[in-house]
Amino acid sequence: MNWNKIEVNWKQFKANVKRQWDKLTDDQLELIAGNRGQLVGKIQELYGISQNEAEKQLFDWQRLQKDEAGSRNNRFDFNRHMEGSNKNMLDTSEYVS
Repeated sequence: MNWNKIEVNWKQFKANVKRQWDKLTDDQLELIAGNRGQLVGKIQELYGISQNEAEKQLFDWQRLQKDEAGSRNNRFDFNRHMEGSNKNMLDTSEYVS
């Protein structure tokens, strides 16, 4: 997923960021507001890692968001599929005792 989508939908992604890097506070996430550079800097600072390591972790997380979003979008929606097809089904209630 490209970072612009994450930045624009930051409120939806904040919980996932918090799960991945639980040292980040809600206030910090509000201030970061989807800014990738600020997020990398905070991860680096809070976890005592290099900028390259923080970038790598964020890249891996970002790729996972793409994978998860893709699998959600490709999931078969059985209930939606069945809407409208019920009218074509035989009413068997009169046969059940």
